[in-house]
Amino acid sequence: MKALNKKWNSIDWKTTRTFVSDLQQKMVVAYKNNNWSEVFRLQQQLMHSFEGRATAVRKVVSNEGSKTKGPDGKTWKKSQDKYRAIADIRDHLLTKSGSYKAGAVRRVWIPKSSPGELRPLGIPNMIDRALQALVLSCLDPIVEENSDSCSYGFRKYRSTNDAIQRIRFILDKAGAPRYIWDADISKCFDNISHTFLNKVVRENLCRKGCELVEAWLKAPIIEKGSKSYPSRGTPQGGVLSPLLCNMTLNGLENVIRDGLPSSSSTAGRKLKGRWVVRYADDFIITNPIGKSQFIDNDIPLINKFMADRGLEISEKKSRIIDLEKESFNFLGWKISQRKRNISVNKASDSRLVLVVEPTKESIKRLKSRIKLEFRSNKPIGALIKDLNPVLRGWANYYRGSYHSQQSFQSIGHYVYQLFWKWAQKKHSSRNKQWIYDRYIVRTEKSLLAIGVDKNLLLYDITQAKQIRVSNLKNNINPYTDNDYFVNRVILRDADKFRKAIYKLNKFRCFVCRGSLYGDEPIHLHHLIARKDGGEYTLKNIVPVHAICHDSITYAVK
Repeated sequence: MKALNKKWNSIDWKTTRTFVSDLQQKMVVAYKNNNWSEVFRLQQQLMHSFEGRATAVRKVVSNEGSKTKGPDGKTWKKSQDKYRAIADIRDHLLTKSGSYKAGAVRRVWIPKSSPGELRPLGIPNMIDRALQALVLSCLDPIVEENSDSCSYGFRKYRSTNDAIQRIRFILDKAGAPRYIWDADISKCFDNISHTFLNKVVRENLCRKGCELVEAWLKAPIIEKGSKSYPSRGTPQGGVLSPLLCNMTLNGLENVIRDGLPSSSSTAGRKLKGRWVVRYADDFIITNPIGKSQFIDNDIPLINKFMADRGLEISEKKSRIIDLEKESFNFLGWKISQRKRNISVNKASDSRLVLVVEPTKESIKRLKSRIKLEFRSNKPIGALIKDLNPVLRGWANYYRGSYHSQQSFQSIGHYVYQLFWKWAQKKHSSRNKQWIYDRYIVRTEKSLLAIGVDKNLLLYDITQAKQIRVSNLKNNINPYTDNDYFVNRVILRDADKFRKAIYKLNKFRCFVCRGSLYGDEPIHLHHLIARKDGGEYTLKNIVPVHAICHDSITYAVK
């Protein structure tokens, strides 16, 4: 047991990352040269390599859902479990062709953003998650090469903020398209055609990988003790499912933009106003002409595209919008147009300004969440600890637009009102001055900071500053142009000291040199330990992934 423990924590993650990255880059080069035999050979090499398998296990155990058990009830908490999993993956890969049996998927239901609606999640066993992560590492570099340029969901280094920025780029200018088709795919993940998926996977993945994907699509679903076998769809919650969804919907942009890869070409400019912006299965289409163009041309084309994949557009949830008269919601943002104040901005030719702000529904959900925390029996320290991540997370999501400032001010005022109600109920025998002296801390930024002292303050959302998001360049593959994406990373939830450390280390982990962007938690490591006199300074602190930190702490001396 101890030997296994040491082996996991002694993995050289820098060498491992470099090996995997090199193979993925070679895959992309082979794909560009139309050398499919070399693509499949490299995928096979990556799948069977120790480095590829170790990286797959790392992806699974560093994910937030790593503590959620699959149908077999197992998790990989201990280091020996993680290291043994690397060998278990190899054993599964060495099984006779066609003999691999995927484990069952446990179905659970979680609330959707719309009140009363539930979303099904499929929770696979840990070993199936790791195998899916391994297949993902082989398939994703190739899919990136033929993905739609304005597709932003579940893609490396892309985010909702990139999608919103693209919408701003399209709509916030003179002569921008006026009409929007806000489309909704009916239960996309649940209805994707297995026949279509198997076909597109076989075109892009080596034979063994295809066998695994086919087995996962047929894996039984366990719900409330009963077992069913799906004939279509891919379960949300699976590591590979988001990529399979993107593979299904890639090409949607070409249906509208007539196969053009980018608007930067001369031909592309002739299609002014014709855009598709997609985030996973949510998308909008813009058009400068009017409703008739959508009804007579676009919608029939999109319906056929969807039908070929076993999907259909929900007429009930889809609508055509005249942006000068109506607004629409996308990814938690409300997008509308208002008359421009010409006296303030004389430089613009447009008489309208695009307003991008949080939706009323999102604000309402946040306020409900905040209100739940203000219980009179809750200590101030626990209140701050529980509320700060909620407030910071919401502010970080919406900091990409300056129109969010009004919402931040409103929420800040709401928090302050709730605080006074909480404090007066908790200290009913005390006057307001006593409460003020106890809980209000003066800082450089605010005279009304709520907290215990300067080291323990409630996050003041009114102080959240806008983060400017640059327009993402089209048709750049993160597996061959990694530096572009790493240098573009926007750090939203870090204090000034942490940001300075990230920047000093070029936004890369000190151990593996991988990007700090992603799902893995980031720790700050002392080069010279504090017990040995190491100071908390920029020169002595480096950023590391949590797993890389473990490899430093527990490495064999």
